[in-house]
Amino acid sequence: MKKWIITSLMALTTMLAMSKTDGMNYQAVILSNEALEIPGVDITGHYLRFGEVRLLFTIYDSNQAMEFQEYHDATTDGFGMVNVTIGHGVETPSSPGAFNEIVWDGTPKSMKVELAYQNNEFEEIANEELLYVPYGYHRDAIVDGTLNVYQTSDLFGDLTVNA
Repeated sequence: MKKWIITSLMALTTMLAMSKTDGMNYQAVILSNEALEIPGVDITGHYLRFGEVRLLFTIYDSNQAMEFQEYHDATTDGFGMVNVTIGHGVETPSSPGAFNEIVWDGTPKSMKVELAYQNNEFEEIANEELLYVPYGYHRDAIVDGTLNVYQTSDLFGDLTVNA
């Protein structure tokens, strides 16, 4: 009985570890907004060690209409690094939808990242085009029109063709 319980717990842990998580990983090194005072010189641009920051993520569609917005309160590590998962933060009241409602259909999308130090105003730190559909959302791809397959392909599920 003991072996069965241990085996069941290991199997459950493995399944949970391998399950798909909705979200995109984001890592950044956060630089301090204050100068570091040392004798003779004030150093700017050093990383923020163990600092509290708030990151605001906004995803836009190809027409620059907001599709999703959330924020994360994070603490940098000893090297100024933060690591968050976009889609697991606090959705803002102005967000038009949830992260799992974004349609990843291959149309251009961009993401703006803003940073606030200790309850200050947000400053834009990045605004870049998302060049790839997140792998986990590729499964939701919609094919419209002609589908040409030029190499051997395995189909692991049903294929319905409506003509």
